[in-house]
Parts: sequence; C-alpha cells; structure tokens
Amino acid sequence: MSDDCPARESTAPESIATAPPDRDAARHALDAAASESGEFVSDAEARLFERVAASLDPRDDGDARRISRHLWSSRSPGASLDEFSSRVAREALDPEVRQRATLVCGQNAMFAGNLNEADRCVRAVLLSARGSGKRIERHAVLALGTVALQLRREFEALVLVRLAIREMDAADDAWGSVIARLNVCAVYSLIGDMGRLAATLDELEPAIRTIDDPVRLALAARVCHRRRAEVLQSRGCFDAALGALRACEFVGGPRYPGERQFTVLLEADIHFARGQFERAADHLTEAARLGSSTDARGLRIRTRRLCLNVCRGVTTTVEDADALLDALQSKSGTDVGPASRREFAIQIADAIGSVPAGLAVARRAYDVAAAAAFERLIELDRFVRDVPESATPTVDDLIVLEQFRRRTVTAQRETHAAVARLIAKAAREGRTPAPMLPSDGELTCVCAWCQRVRTKDGVWLSIQQFLPLQLEGAIELTHGICDSCFPSLRGQLHVDSAVAVGAA
Repeated sequence: MSDDCPARESTAPESIATAPPDRDAARHALDAAASESGEFVSDAEARLFERVAASLDPRDDGDARRISRHLWSSRSPGASLDEFSSRVAREALDPEVRQRATLVCGQNAMFAGNLNEADRCVRAVLLSARGSGKRIERHAVLALGTVALQLRREFEALVLVRLAIREMDAADDAWGSVIARLNVCAVYSLIGDMGRLAATLDELEPAIRTIDDPVRLALAARVCHRRRAEVLQSRGCFDAALGALRACEFVGGPRYPGERQFTVLLEADIHFARGQFERAADHLTEAARLGSSTDARGLRIRTRRLCLNVCRGVTTTVEDADALLDALQSKSGTDVGPASRREFAIQIADAIGSVPAGLAVARRAYDVAAAAAFERLIELDRFVRDVPESATPTVDDLIVLEQFRRRTVTAQRETHAAVARLIAKAAREGRTPAPMLPSDGELTCVCAWCQRVRTKDGVWLSIQQFLPLQLEGAIELTHGICDSCFPSLRGQLHVDSAVAVGAA
C-alpha cells in the first residue's frame, strides 16, 4: 500500500493529450494540468507526468516544484519511473525533494518485492529527516512500518505505525492517519489478533465513509473488505467472507500492485478451510500466476499448495517439501525475513510430518524454523538499536505485543516438543541421537528438551546467554539433546520398553 494518498480523478485540460515532449511545452502543460486538477493529482495529470518527466531537470527550482507535486501525490510512479526517481534522488538540490524521491524508490522496491532495498531506502530517509518535524519524517516512519509489515516484523510494525498515527493526528493529516490505521489492521491480521482487528475496523469504517475523494474512498473500502473477510473466515463464516472479497471487485479506482493476488490467495484459504480442495487449488494456481514464486507471497502460495497436496494425497509431497525448504534457505530468498521463514517452515513440518516417508524432511523443517526464530531475536535487537523510534511502545502496544509473545512462546515450545518426539522415535529405532556436534561444525545445536544452545566450545548456554554472542550473521541450526537431558531420555526409553514388554 502507498504511504500517501491516492490521486483524485479529474478532467484534464485539452493540452495534455497533445503536449509536445520539449521541456518548455512540458512545463506549460504540467502547470495547466495542476491548475485544473486542484489539490490532488488527477489520473490524466499523472499520465502526462509519466510522458514528460524525463525532460524535467531536478536541479531547476521550477521543475523541482513540479516534480515534488507528483512525488507527494497519492500514487507510486511505478516501474516506468524508477530510473527517473533515482535520478531525482541523486540530483535534486532541494533536500526534501531528494528525500521524497528516495522514499518513492523504496516504495517501488517494496511493490517489486525487493524488501531489503526498500528497507535501506526508507531508513536512509528517516535518518536524514529525523527530528525535523516535517511531513517527510512522519511519512518515512509510516513507510518503514509498512516495510516492516511486509517483512513480518510485527513488533517494529506496530510501534512504528502507532507512532505514525500520533504524528499524523498532531499534524491534522487526516488521510495519512487513515492509511496508518489501515496498517494497524494489517498488523493485527499478521499476528492473528482477529478480535482487535474487528474492533479497529468497526471504529475506522464510519470515518472512511466520510472521505470526499472517490479514489481514496475506493482504496480504503477495498482494504476494509479484505480485512473484514479475514475476520469472517476466522469465525467460520465462509460464505460471508467470500461475499466480502467479491465486494472488492465492485469497488472502483486504480489497483495497487499485489491487490488482486492477495484477494485470490484469501479466497484459496477460505476454500481450503471449508474442505473444497480442488477450488482452493485453482485459486492457488491463479495467485501464483500473478507474482514471483520466490518472494514472501510466492513462498506462501507454495507452502499453501504443499499443505493442500498432503490433504489430497499427492505422491510428490516429500520431494516438494524438500525443494521448498531449499528455496527458504537459498540466497535468492534473502528478502524473506526470519519471521516468514519460521512460519512457512512450521507449516511445512506440520504438514509433511503426517506423511510416513516425510519424517526426515519434517525434522529439517523444524530445524529451519528454530534457526529462523533465533535470527528473529537478533533482528529485533538490531532494529531497536538502529531505529530508536521502535523503542517507544505505548502501554497498549505493550499489551498487544505481550499477548502475541505468549502465543509465540507457546508455538516455539510446540516446535521443540515436536522435534523431541522425532528424536525419541529415532532413539527407539536404535539410532542414537547425537548429543552435540563437532566443535568445528557449521551448525548450531539446540537441545529439543531444555532449549539450551551449544557453543562451538561445547558449552551449553541458555538462549539469553547465547544471543549476545551471535549478533552478526545468520544461524544454521539443528536440534539435538544435551548431556544433561540425554540420560533422562535414555531412562524414559528404558521404562517405555519395559512397559511394552510387560503388556505383551
């Protein structure tokens, strides 16, 4: 979603359609279009700008003003103006124009799925604008929160977006406040807090209906319909959820990149939840055609398809799961953050663990998930250091995050319990689980029983002791059992064997 408002439709002056490409004529046509459009950039004016932008000079004061108007419009210029936005970011004399162009570059990178580049651009803008109190600063905060959302950094996203709301309200930026509140809804969706999502939608929808601009109204309405569908799905109201998604198709206005794919993926989830596997498969196929297979959303689609194929009894699921884990760990998937990797790996493990031949792959998936959980903690520590704005949560933020933390801790314990069952099964079959790895091994071993971590020196430390030693680089992790827990496992296996013999 754009971090600024969408453009309003307007009837452009006749000169726009025939504007010659030379600089003076382009300037005259843009000024005429701006006068006719009013406060907001119309679609016709935006199309004109795309045609003549290359003839403008970012170092000229007048052209800088014209460029700034379009950079602050509600639309992302899109891939066709990526090169132009980069040139403005380098050459514009006005620092705020440079900052805004860099923010647009980050926004375009986010739409293209290049989340690391988006994060880099937005952080650079926030660093240069921090403490200015200007419009660019609050929009950079909101944009960074949006990028955090895409990377599934729920803590950072919630704190940054809530901060953006406070800054938008203080500046009487009503539309920026609406966009920020819609992003809060996205955070609640991300962490699965459907109760707060429903309550926020109930508060927000009446305010959205008062929006005068039809394009803005359409954008907000579509987002609300999709979020409402998620709430209805979580309550088992599948027909109503599908109705909310169909309502999106009847709302006009320009679509943002990824909107259609997101809607189709939600439809697939709803059909899957109600057991309509073939319809779900058709929607997943359509969603896959609408984007990359290696970005976060593409990997989500592939994970959903794997879970669906397990339910359908497809014979290639073990091989498919192994290939999907390769994709999660490949360098080409660097824009898929650790939170997403953990989520996908858990889903893979839970699905493939029910397949008799899939236990080894399930074990690998749990290892990937646990390693990602460690990386997420490191990422959070680094983010709080680099972005001080994320270290100022409100009391309500802390309540939401604490509840989410409890759910996350429970899920992590369930992960270790699942791995412990796999290790115990291997031991019963006569395959002794290695209590530790060689000191020069590339993997980090975590005990599936007590969750202590083995250092390269063979010392077992708690997570709190281990993390400060590993603040740089990714962690390649595997599960095992520590020296303290192994005797207990061996004793339990002996008891289990005796009970089995007695019963026989």
